[in-house]
Amino acid sequence: MQKKYRLFFIATVILAVAAALLGAHGYNTVARMVPVAVAIQDINSDEMPTNKLVAMGKEPAGSLRQDTVTGLEQLQGMVAKGYIPAGTPLRRSMFQPSSGSGAAAKLATLGSGIVAVAVAPSIDSTVGNAVKRGDRVTIKSTFKGGSVSLLAPNAEILDVPGKNGINAVLVAVAPGEAERINTSRANGMLVWFELLPASRG
Repeated sequence: MQKKYRLFFIATVILAVAAALLGAHGYNTVARMVPVAVAIQDINSDEMPTNKLVAMGKEPAGSLRQDTVTGLEQLQGMVAKGYIPAGTPLRRSMFQPSSGSGAAAKLATLGSGIVAVAVAPSIDSTVGNAVKRGDRVTIKSTFKGGSVSLLAPNAEILDVPGKNGINAVLVAVAPGEAERINTSRANGMLVWFELLPASRG
């Protein structure tokens, strides 16, 4: 009989120790700190999460959502869907690819100094409604059939008229090219686009 009690006591102790270990493991799993991306400054809608705006911090594992950003590489090529205040642990659902965002976000991916210019839609600026977002065009001008001027040799189409509310052909160009385009239009010159072949990567 004593032997049975001894075995029962030993089994009870083992179960208690196992329960304590499992409880401690569960607590450590929830409470342990894991690296997460955090907004260190306010991030505006359509803004890219650069190193000036985002840094790695640590948060308790138990407080994180499934789509929490755990590495800055997960934000490459993304822009904010809306305003994100400083101090917010970032989630992937807060961002979208820059290709699906507004023109300002797209400009940010094209390099410093690139600006957007709007040209009224016409058969000449839409190449017969053939141009679409992402296409590249050469922009030229002439006045009453006179000499032809090259305004921009390789401009990217940012947007075209459609259901998105855009009512012009929006192109990305260098500041000097933008000045030539606007000057030509102000002087009543005919401005037209020539569609370039798609690039082959």
